[in-house]
Amino acid sequence: MSTASLNRTGAGEILLRFGVAQTTFREDPLDPDGFRAAGAEVRTLLAQAKEQGARLVLFQEGTLCFPAKRRLSSDPDRMVEADWSRFNWAALGEELEAIAGTAADLGIWAVLGVPQPSGGTRPYTGLLVIDDAGATVGHYGERVMSRTKTDFLYRPGEQPMMITVDGVRFGLASGLEALFPSVFERYAAQGADAVLFATGGRGEAKQGQWLVEQAIAHARGQLLWLGLAVTGDPATAGSGIVSASGRWVGRCEPGDRPGLVVADLTDSINPVSRAWHRESASRILAQ
Repeated sequence: MSTASLNRTGAGEILLRFGVAQTTFREDPLDPDGFRAAGAEVRTLLAQAKEQGARLVLFQEGTLCFPAKRRLSSDPDRMVEADWSRFNWAALGEELEAIAGTAADLGIWAVLGVPQPSGGTRPYTGLLVIDDAGATVGHYGERVMSRTKTDFLYRPGEQPMMITVDGVRFGLASGLEALFPSVFERYAAQGADAVLFATGGRGEAKQGQWLVEQAIAHARGQLLWLGLAVTGDPATAGSGIVSASGRWVGRCEPGDRPGLVVADLTDSINPVSRAWHRESASRILAQ
């Protein structure tokens, strides 16, 4: 596994091939069969991505289960503090172990949207990173959350997180963080090539499309590639990959079913323009 940075020339060289995937939407936090079915989908999608030459695959928030908030509520008749004993942590752990084994066998990175125990009564929600040796690199905790997540469900994360795969640098983001340009600005200032953004849940078409459009606009504004993983919900545009120029280079079909898209991340931005842009952004952030 190489983590050295690559030289950037802007000549269009392929830096890395990666994938974005979506699994079937599941929301029962206790159903072991649901976790097993979701885990099998993930392993199948990883194998398909490997066959297409991908080095990394991003999955949506709630990859194995996007728990229905009412089913976690301490009082099912109203929304109050979540009771996380209602979540099948054992089933989640078994599937993550199997997925890590598959990642190691295939030699591919997996970025999964799953909750992570925090040591307190609430877990983090965000992105778990498994490398191509099957080791857990870390868990990115979602820092900006909806009111419901904040009040009843999760503990907010505190730090940004970047990973480097074969010299390509990825910043991680989740949930409603696509609405905030500062998330993308800070990753760009830290030298990111791309942002891996995952979200999940059900919503109105207008809201889902707005979130996708915001993510694309903020990534484009920082000259960043974007991996965009969403629930396979017709209310959204579908998961996909967007170039640093804001162009879709691959998209999954919208719909509640597994999907995968693989594309080449290329070095297509003039390094002089990139340097000027990031130096200017750094000065603004420092003010």
